[in-house]
Amino acid sequence: MTAKFAATLDGFTAAPDGTSQWITGEMARSWVHADRSRCDAIIVGTGTALADNPSLTARREDGSLYENQPRRVVVGKRKVPEGNLKRLGFEQYATPQEALDELWATGARHVIVEGGATLMRSVFELGVVDAVQAYVAPMLLGAGRGIVDGPLAGTLADAERYELDNIVAAGDDVLIQLRRKDD
Repeated sequence: MTAKFAATLDGFTAAPDGTSQWITGEMARSWVHADRSRCDAIIVGTGTALADNPSLTARREDGSLYENQPRRVVVGKRKVPEGNLKRLGFEQYATPQEALDELWATGARHVIVEGGATLMRSVFELGVVDAVQAYVAPMLLGAGRGIVDGPLAGTLADAERYELDNIVAAGDDVLIQLRRKDD
């Protein structure tokens, strides 16, 4: 599982008013769509589904769809309203564990979580994140919504450590790729 997020330099994924489109530039968004075309499923939470009306498709820069489209998965109990996901079709599960169990049972091996702070905290707490793709934008908000919505560790010693896999410039943004550290 890969946890993918876009954040400002000071660690926010949305402004205080909730706006989050677009933190990153066109090149980073293009890379995200290429990654989506290589994965089996994309998971978001109901908060993201409600706030962003996402399509969760893999699109080329010209707007056309890649041949491989990931399964669209929503985690949470709230009802997903009419919009892109209803139009395109999606799967919904009550919990991240339920979603992951079903995805695994049906052959999904490369899953990207693109959810908001609550879902991100949940998958990190489950200990199932193998890789992180952190797109960092050259902007500062000073306040807003964070990557996770609560603590993952009480001390630095208890924090999960990841190894640096790669750092690359994506236009003005930076992609930091991490992988789970083998102890």
